[in-house]
Amino acid sequence: MFRYDFVESFVHHNTPYHIALKKIPYIDSKGYVVTPSEPNAYKLERFIFDYFRLAEKVTVLMVEREEEFAPVKNREGQDSPFTARNQILNLHKKWIENSGASILELEQNRQIEVSPLISYSGEGVNENLEKIITESERRFN
Repeated sequence: MFRYDFVESFVHHNTPYHIALKKIPYIDSKGYVVTPSEPNAYKLERFIFDYFRLAEKVTVLMVEREEEFAPVKNREGQDSPFTARNQILNLHKKWIENSGASILELEQNRQIEVSPLISYSGEGVNENLEKIITESERRFN
């Protein structure tokens, strides 16, 4: 996490580029899209951790990755919006199961998301289960 004023003060700061070898689809000479099986291009990336050295203070937190960290670095596949969304849905499923509710009865081919306005880390899920289900039905339908 960064404070807004910190980000704002370094928005134009020149951070280094990091080289990543990627599999980038391309169009061949016949007009066909080719999806390579091996990396075929270099991508220049910048990382948020390059700003750590600019901060007066830095704190590191050790957390359970499955509960606290879902990077979105790719459009598809690993570390994509899809995997991040599934990770949060699985966490919320765990919260509901820990509250004593049967997730199999609740899901019925729907995904259930717990609003951060209801619970920050799984507390109060049991008392608000009806509201959680109603909000998820509205959100995903």
